[in-house]
Amino acid sequence: MDGEPYNKEKDERECRMLVARVIEAINAISPASNTIAGVQPDPFMYWHAKKPEAAALKLIMRYPDLIRYADKQCNGTIAMAAKWGKAISRKATNERSMQINSIKSTWLSVSSPFHLATNVLASELPTNITDDQPMVLHDELIASGLETIEELRALLKSSTMYNNEAVYSRFCEALESGNLKQTEKVIPATISKHITIGHEAHFRLELWFALSRQKYAHHPNKSYNFMRKAEWNVFLELVYLDRKTNEAQAHLNRMQHMQDNDEIIYDDGNDSDSFNPKYLS
Repeated sequence: MDGEPYNKEKDERECRMLVARVIEAINAISPASNTIAGVQPDPFMYWHAKKPEAAALKLIMRYPDLIRYADKQCNGTIAMAAKWGKAISRKATNERSMQINSIKSTWLSVSSPFHLATNVLASELPTNITDDQPMVLHDELIASGLETIEELRALLKSSTMYNNEAVYSRFCEALESGNLKQTEKVIPATISKHITIGHEAHFRLELWFALSRQKYAHHPNKSYNFMRKAEWNVFLELVYLDRKTNEAQAHLNRMQHMQDNDEIIYDDGNDSDSFNPKYLS
């Protein structure tokens, strides 16, 4: 048919456009990068696992220009989501998996200058782990008063993580380094400038999972996905409370420590962001 070459080209163009938006949306971790047309949409992080079009629909509805494109070229957002549902769900799941690997390598790899603990990742451990190869906290965390991996896990899943200067500082330093996908190296600032509440909850949750045992790996299924989303909702509230109660002082403590150590102070602001809608930022 005369229309086939044009349709094929259109489909390829749509596919490239949507794949690029998936990558952008998954990795839009800061309030600035997660703001579209002056509005902060829900984090592109979780979607209805039983509905194959759910990820695609959430992606399309995130971007006003994709909504307009769907209405003009695809008979509406529902039709466009149905057309690309499986492909977008697969790409989004893979991209999120890569992000999780990046989270773990940033804060749990011995080769990372920002690691909180080591002897955690399967890639850095022998096939058969012996009793003399336990997970080990970074020296700065031990000096801060933490003694065990379980205490670090408890701190990650709490509303007081910011009160531990070593953990807060190493978390911020990694976010500021530009090592995470789609981020740039930025000047030191309060944590709410670098990462939204929803994404910080996601990052802390994945570290909490990874530290539950050596060589931890996700084994996705419906019950696991439900549990993971439920835990994320718990972490959302904990991060929200941590920011509300402790962020300002944690930032001041970090800046003072940098000044005491003759490090350059670039910023002393405390721009708080608020997803519920209170967790959106």
